Amino acid sequence: MTCKKSVFCLYLLTALLGTPFVYAQKSGSLEMDATVFDKPFKYSADSILFNALKDSARIPLTENYLLDEEVVIIPDIKFSKDTLDTPVDYSARDSIIYDIQGKQMILYGDAVVKYEDVTVLGGIIIFNWGNSEVQAKWGLDSAGNPAGKPEFQQAENVFQADDLRFNFKSKKGKSIGAVTKANEGFLHTSEIKNVNESVFFGRSARYTTCEYDHPHFYIEVGKAKIIKDKLILGQPANLVIEDTRTPLFLPFGVFPMLKKRTTGLILPRYGESQQLGFFLQGMGYYWSINEQLDLTVTGDIYSLGSWGLKTDLNYNKRYKFAGSLNLGFSNLQQGERRTPSFTKPSREFFVNWGLRMDPKRLYNSNLSVSVYAGTRSYHQVNISDAQTFLNNTYRSTIGYQKWWPGKPFRLSVSANHNQNTQTRDFNVQLPQFNFNISRINPFQRKVPTGGRKWYENIGFSYNFDGQNQINTKDSLLFTKETFTNMQNGFRHTVPVNASFNIFKFLVFSTGFDYTERWYLERLERSYVQTPDTFFVEDKTVKGFNMVRDFGVNASLSTRLYGMFQFKKGKLKAIRHVMTPSINFNYRPDFGLEKWGYYGVVQLDSTGRTQTYSKFPTGIYGNASRGAVGGMGFNINNNIEIKVKSKKDTIKGEKKIPILENLSINGFYNFIADSFQLSPFRLSGNTRISQFLALNFSGSFDPYEYDRQTNRRLNQIGILTNGKWLRMTNFSVNLNGTWQRNPPDGGPPDEYDPRVMLPPQQTDINGYFLQDAAFGAPLGYVNFSVPISVNYNYSFNINKFYRNGKDTASITQTLSAGVNFSLTPKWKISVNSGYDFTNKEISRTDISVFRDLHCWQLAFNWVPLGFQRSFSLELNVKAQMLRDLRLNKRKSWFDYE
Repeated sequence: MTCKKSVFCLYLLTALLGTPFVYAQKSGSLEMDATVFDKPFKYSADSILFNALKDSARIPLTENYLLDEEVVIIPDIKFSKDTLDTPVDYSARDSIIYDIQGKQMILYGDAVVKYEDVTVLGGIIIFNWGNSEVQAKWGLDSAGNPAGKPEFQQAENVFQADDLRFNFKSKKGKSIGAVTKANEGFLHTSEIKNVNESVFFGRSARYTTCEYDHPHFYIEVGKAKIIKDKLILGQPANLVIEDTRTPLFLPFGVFPMLKKRTTGLILPRYGESQQLGFFLQGMGYYWSINEQLDLTVTGDIYSLGSWGLKTDLNYNKRYKFAGSLNLGFSNLQQGERRTPSFTKPSREFFVNWGLRMDPKRLYNSNLSVSVYAGTRSYHQVNISDAQTFLNNTYRSTIGYQKWWPGKPFRLSVSANHNQNTQTRDFNVQLPQFNFNISRINPFQRKVPTGGRKWYENIGFSYNFDGQNQINTKDSLLFTKETFTNMQNGFRHTVPVNASFNIFKFLVFSTGFDYTERWYLERLERSYVQTPDTFFVEDKTVKGFNMVRDFGVNASLSTRLYGMFQFKKGKLKAIRHVMTPSINFNYRPDFGLEKWGYYGVVQLDSTGRTQTYSKFPTGIYGNASRGAVGGMGFNINNNIEIKVKSKKDTIKGEKKIPILENLSINGFYNFIADSFQLSPFRLSGNTRISQFLALNFSGSFDPYEYDRQTNRRLNQIGILTNGKWLRMTNFSVNLNGTWQRNPPDGGPPDEYDPRVMLPPQQTDINGYFLQDAAFGAPLGYVNFSVPISVNYNYSFNINKFYRNGKDTASITQTLSAGVNFSLTPKWKISVNSGYDFTNKEISRTDISVFRDLHCWQLAFNWVPLGFQRSFSLELNVKAQMLRDLRLNKRKSWFDYE
């Protein structure tokens, strides 16, 4: 026991014996003045123990007598049954005054009293050990201002008050002007009492989600009952905004304080649409099945016959897996039956399934699921979010991967789905199998000595693929024809290659590629002639077939450097790096009859024939026709300059790229009977400035064109008309982002990036989409960047001949987005674009957000396009009171 506590116990014993004591303690020192046997004594509390038992003292007391702790004899003491079970810890920054006769002590300045799990703080605390009651009050600072607001803490139960009392024995208390934190909200009461650790009663209560001492809004209730971690009950309930009472009045109010998920109803939103009628949206049920599983089912119903249904299943098994399954169905019809505005019901669905396995759960393997599929119009009629609306590609993957540590083997099995809602193309790969062996150098020595031998660079790898694929339109997915045209097969690929350095400056690489395909059917086409007619008959022959091809290649490359230095001016040097390479390729003609991969069939009675592939449905195609034996080239260029820079205090210079990459390539086939020279291709990219990047590419044909038939002629242009190359297509893309950061030294709370944003996604009537179970917003507004601009310009030209005239097809688009903050509380976002080809403005989205501290205002407007609509919403940020909102909207259904 510390000296301070020993002295306090001594005072208690003295009080029991009737000896008068007055004790004074000052910050930084501790002294005791006592009157025992009518004699004054002084003792240093840091060095002695004081025995004040008059009748039991074994040692006579004299003035300034220092007692030895080891020889002091204190008799056995019987404690009262009313004594507290555990010690009371206390401290104060300023001073502590003990009143023995009043059985209390007074603590001044940042006072703290702790008993078991209860902590009381305040500017002034009075602890009465006679009745085990503690009282906390405001204190005063050196300037006479209030300081040290009383606070009560017990486990997770924390609240502040102007005056509070608590009894350590009965566990009951009473507070005046208390403020209690209740999940997302705060409960202000003029008076609050607790009858036990979990039940409180309040009077003149105000519930709000605003953290200010004087909140912007609150729901006022006359009386309130708080059940810890469950709910707050109050009666009656009236909404007050800026100290102004509103007509929103209820006989009672219920505010949940649940920390865990719980099962319950989801209240709907109501409204009216001119095309869909009166509606109830989002009504449903949330089922908390267990700690790992919960289910939300919500529905929409419209008076003119439309309806919608959504289910969200979330699962999470700790250290094993987690994911969700979301299903959506809608049946929408516009207008009333037998009216001109009536449209037939549009039945749409969508599924989104995700599964994530814990990497520690599967040994050296991984399993993942991502399914994103549905009808092409589901997002168009149900969601107005620009990014989702403009996305026309759905992809799904279910995959399993397995690898062996220390081994070059890897296995992958997957099922894939690709869907384009614009072209309505539907592609399914089920299943897809892959096994590969990474590069192995069979001649490499396990313990190398000396230099590396040339044959140690020889290596090979192996890849085995197998898949079954369906390519069709979404409307023909489940027809017999689709399954008849199913593509499948297996493929083995074995590349063998090696690279060597020649004269230290040249890199020579050579290789051999072998590919073998396995198919289970082939096509045999024959010419059939009868006395009345003739036709070509196709016959599918079942059986095992192998299709092989192979080729050899070699390449030679190096790197050249050029430097131009300047002695005067800001420009110090120009550096050019060129990487030229030439390559040689040879591949036999596998279209010859001896290989058996292609057949020849007669087409008519005149004897006209046609060559056809015997494996038209082979998923890996057929071996290539036509021999290839030629040389290709590729030249890569990089140009940068070095200039003087005052910002660089070390070297005083900086590098600026002029061309990050400029590539030119082509190929000449020596053994082809025509069109030996391939088109030349040019591509490049660079960064014009910090805020602008340039990408470009083009194709140039060296052969002449027949202007009437738009066909290539086997005549090189430079030899016939003096024109070197004819541009066939060229594209340019400029894109970038510019933003201005917030002012340096600005208050952090003025640029708080956590300010919440009403969800970007809205339903068919413009309502903001929220989490189905808890109504959580889907995004946040970042107020920390006052302004940012993103822009993209795309230009593409294709040249061809039509009706004997040189014709060009040009597509040109410009898109831009601006996000800026007028003030730290205002955020404006505009996204739009222009199609120069069609001469029309693309979809435009305008959004305005206003942070109102505990409220937020959002305005969303789509003035152009298929989903023209607007929505204005003022709502409370906290999700507990998410139904406190004002809405004004016009759905895209209601635009004429």
